[in-house]
Amino acid sequence: DLGTSFRDGAPVARQLGASLRYTLPLTLLALTAGVLVAGAGALLINYYRAVRPVLLAVLHMVQALPLFLLALGLLLLLANPDALAWFPTFGLDTGEPAAGPWWQRGLQQAPYLVLPVFSLVLACFPAILIQ
Repeated sequence: DLGTSFRDGAPVARQLGASLRYTLPLTLLALTAGVLVAGAGALLINYYRAVRPVLLAVLHMVQALPLFLLALGLLLLLANPDALAWFPTFGLDTGEPAAGPWWQRGLQQAPYLVLPVFSLVLACFPAILIQ
């Protein structure tokens, strides 16, 4: 029993479960993608030694950016109707339970998860690759 929320009086365990419903899959997907991309990047950076200093400098600059600025930049570039409206900016949780098997729900949610996962991968990729 984690108690009740001071804000709305609901049980804290239920609110944590509702929050983790999106947070855990997002972070696990970003972690998996980050490790795979960093592994491929490590192979490429060792194969193309001429671009190694330039690539490492760019990666250090990306790592120096705060995550919220990186995510905001991706939103403004890839989800802005005035620039490139390739991805949706909102609408993942409509409030109604999703029907169908888990893989079908995952495919329906995929366009909404691309930018958050991409920003998390860009934030962790330099740290994993440089180690």
